Amino acid sequence: MTSVGYSEKAPSMHDQNLALQTTSLYEGIDSTITQIFGYADVGNKTLKPEKQLVGSFMYEYGSQKNNLRFSATGGLINDGINWYQTDTTINLQSLKLFIPKNVDIKFVDFQLKQKLALGEWLNLSMGSAYHFIDNDYTDFKPYQPEYQMFFGGELHYYWKQKIVDLYAYGEAIYAGPYSGYFDEPLGDNVTINTGLAFQMKRFRFYYIFQNSMSVYRTNFDGNNSFGQFSYYGISWYFIN
Repeated sequence: MTSVGYSEKAPSMHDQNLALQTTSLYEGIDSTITQIFGYADVGNKTLKPEKQLVGSFMYEYGSQKNNLRFSATGGLINDGINWYQTDTTINLQSLKLFIPKNVDIKFVDFQLKQKLALGEWLNLSMGSAYHFIDNDYTDFKPYQPEYQMFFGGELHYYWKQKIVDLYAYGEAIYAGPYSGYFDEPLGDNVTINTGLAFQMKRFRFYYIFQNSMSVYRTNFDGNNSFGQFSYYGISWYFIN
């Protein structure tokens, strides 16, 4: 399957006419509040319309349960509208100013995914992705890992006497190293999620354990997570 698309987007009134506004951002440490920097943003009346040309290709070999899929997406964005940070001084106050600019961007994304069914009980899936972005304005790419990988499995057992489907899930997700706005090293860790479920006809109950191994993670600046998060819920389908 292939596709090609072209679109244009005019700058919004917010992007063009936002009046200058400043504030101070703070960080809380226990009961102490510490100011970290001054923040400001303002619109840009000189913005041009954004133009995008995007193409994609996908090839899948195999059956519905056992297949290998390769996909690629790439494109050009001319005069892309995005908000960028610059350091400036206004009224003797040092500020990080965010302002929208027109920038040319080239990008490509490759993905490879494998689905494998081992009998009626076990379904496996695994995959990886690589992302490349060339921004003419800056080489700084916050929150953009170059590659990601995952491996997952589902155990399924049909309890015929009770007319109940039983499920057990597990997955491992890896994101490559990346950084945020403050150059703090992020990513480069493996997160394991697990879950249990049972289904009776159209009713399903599930219980999910995110970060099952309680691995210490830092997904974005100033956010440290090292605990397990669990939740449960139901799905009930009333319409085909």
